[in-house]
Amino acid sequence: MQTAADKAEEDRLYEVNHQIKTTLTELLNSPTVKADNKFRAWIQNRLMDAEVELRKQKRRRSSIDREFVERVAESLERSAILSPRF
Repeated sequence: MQTAADKAEEDRLYEVNHQIKTTLTELLNSPTVKADNKFRAWIQNRLMDAEVELRKQKRRRSSIDREFVERVAESLERSAILSPRF
């Protein structure tokens, strides 16, 4: 189960990776990088790495959210079974 500290750390890491992606995109569009094919290719590779990492983080977040919803539903079902309303 994910703690509040884990969630905060995950959110912070996601934000850092998003900032990296934004910075790399800005660099990629700069005249200096456009003029240097080798540097441009390096930036593009780092940008792809950042995008892959962001997608992984989104999937983890989605998975954690699904797990949470399933646990809540199970808990509600157990509560309904243990204390039926008449």
